[in-house]
Amino acid sequence: MKTLFRLVAAFLSAAPLAACGNGPPSAPESILQGTSRPSVHAAALNLYVANARESTVTVYASGSNSVSRTISQGVSEPIALAFDRGGELYVLNCPACFPKGAGTVTVYAPRSGNVLRTISQGIAGPTAFALDAAGDLFVANYGKSTVTVYAPGGSTLLRTITRGVSGPQALAVDSLGNLYVANCDNLCVNRYGGGSVTVYAPGHTDVLRTISQGMDEPLALLLSSTDYLFVANFGAHPNYFSTVTVYAPGKTAVYQTISQGLNGPVALARGPSGNLFVANCWLLCAYGSDAGFVSVYAAGKTELLRTISKAINYPGTLVLGDSGYLFVANEYANTVTVYAPGSKDVTRTITQGLDTPDALVFGP
Repeated sequence: MKTLFRLVAAFLSAAPLAACGNGPPSAPESILQGTSRPSVHAAALNLYVANARESTVTVYASGSNSVSRTISQGVSEPIALAFDRGGELYVLNCPACFPKGAGTVTVYAPRSGNVLRTISQGIAGPTAFALDAAGDLFVANYGKSTVTVYAPGGSTLLRTITRGVSGPQALAVDSLGNLYVANCDNLCVNRYGGGSVTVYAPGHTDVLRTISQGMDEPLALLLSSTDYLFVANFGAHPNYFSTVTVYAPGKTAVYQTISQGLNGPVALARGPSGNLFVANCWLLCAYGSDAGFVSVYAAGKTELLRTISKAINYPGTLVLGDSGYLFVANEYANTVTVYAPGSKDVTRTITQGLDTPDALVFGP
């Protein structure tokens, strides 16, 4: 998620550089930016790209490098995108708002560039959002350490979650409707490490359980189709290391730890075969002296399968289609690079209409 990189920027301004088997079952799936599980098939759909600096969302037909249309109405420094099951597009906007300013969610009718509704009540310094199967919208607000909830089709605040929320960075929803919140407040991001993932039952604001074992600056969440939780731990402070920790459904103890080939993980995705893809951008990457890379792991394995680095430059987010093609948004290069299944080489590069691309999603 793009919001993760805003947090990397916060790390940089707050602190100097620091020294740096068998697993859960997996089913084929694609991960849509801003959501915890797929609701559409990406193979024949349009690619939507949020451009933070230009304040636009550009749309590309399947397989095309040319802009088919541009959405600008209501878009202001977009940091995340998502589609609901009805095909409505949600855009999370944070115009110069991080960490405490206001933000909005603008919603667009299917295949439309006109704003259907704008949600702003309760939003402050938003970092991420997610939709559940019923269409409820959850927004993580770093500025107030809250998660605000909105009913399907509505713009009025339904409820606010505060218990256990402290500097929320990422959200995910499992198959039972439980909400997962990755927490990493000022103490966490200022190189003290730690952090947690708090879990909430559907419709509730009380903490169902808290996961803290293995956490070291959690910045991204991913749920498998069988509800195994994957947490990307940035691990920037001294004597700690970047990891992806895995937790079995309903459990708080670490089930599996991935550390090989990681260096500042900021985004996660799973491919059709269950492979895990991790976008890495260590502090040097955020400073512009290192390009970043994507690490790939076979389903259920902790050993590095391959590293993709060609044409990657400040990777803000990534997404995979059901066909297995990998799309990476490169903020410094103003490109989206595409890689064929199993390949390290660039298949094609999208440059037209991009200006600091920071979120990707497939949709109608």
